[in-house]
Parts: sequence; C-alpha cells; structure tokens
Amino acid sequence: MLKVIDTLYKTYSTELSLRAQLAGLCFVIGKLLSIPCFILLFINKTAVLVSIILYSAAILASFVLCVLDMANETKKMKRQQQNA
Repeated sequence: MLKVIDTLYKTYSTELSLRAQLAGLCFVIGKLLSIPCFILLFINKTAVLVSIILYSAAILASFVLCVLDMANETKKMKRQQQNA
C-alpha cells in the first residue's frame, strides 16, 4: 500500500505543472466543503450560504486553473511543432 501511495505522490509531484496541482487541490477542497453544506442546511441558512459560496469559488478556481494550464500546454506544443 505504501508503495502505491509513494508512486502516486512521485507522479503527481513531478509530472504535473503547478497550475494543475493547484487545480487538483482546489477541487478536493471544494468537494470537502460540500459536506458542511448538507450538515448546515438544517442548522443555519446564513452558514449554508457562506459554505455554498466557498464551495463554488473553489470549484470555479479549479476550472479556471485547468483551462489556463491547458492553454499553456497547447502553446508549448505549437511552439515545438513550429521548431521541428
């Protein structure tokens, strides 16, 4: 099990750009923020609103970072094709 975790960590930390890593982190944080939404739904409406806003912001940040990273990778590939 530790070997699998070590392999995943090495792959994730070396082959992905910083934007992709941050996008993954924002996505996980956003998904974790969805849990308090369901719990707070029955307790406090204001807290639910704040939780939903944070959830949406984290998922949106993840999407934007992915799009920026994809655009950057596309530019790199086009430059490599022009140089070849």
